[in-house]
Amino acid sequence: VDAKAGCKVYKSDTPGFTGMMNEMKAMYKDHKGDQPFLTLGFTECMDLFFVKLGINPDYYAAFCYKFPKLAAWFNTISANISFSWVVGGAKLIRNNNNNNSSNAKGSNSNVLVIEKCHFRESIGEEGCIETCKIPVEEYFTHRMNAPIKVS
Repeated sequence: VDAKAGCKVYKSDTPGFTGMMNEMKAMYKDHKGDQPFLTLGFTECMDLFFVKLGINPDYYAAFCYKFPKLAAWFNTISANISFSWVVGGAKLIRNNNNNNSSNAKGSNSNVLVIEKCHFRESIGEEGCIETCKIPVEEYFTHRMNAPIKVS
């Protein structure tokens, strides 16, 4: 148990993707159905990812708010470069429906189409939805001001 965070730390002895999947499966088993916990964990990991890249997450959120079309394009490129080992490629479909309730300046919700998800293949559809799809949508829509749906 991580005393600072007050929660269990999942650590696999297996390196790489397999080890990460072992950790995710153990976490999902313990927290299945606890969407706020799973989303918060994803948010903290993504913020840390931005920091490790030398990017302040708050500044990136401001960039997404000010330049939503550019941010959508950049996020898709980033998914293909940084996360292709997990998602196996992604493409962006712009939704030009003006009846969108998005709070991001001048944006419409976009759909990020994942061509082949190794994560989903490993953890299963329900695990994918609770530990990845919903947290990704929540993170980019509410934290980064870049509304997106993952399909």
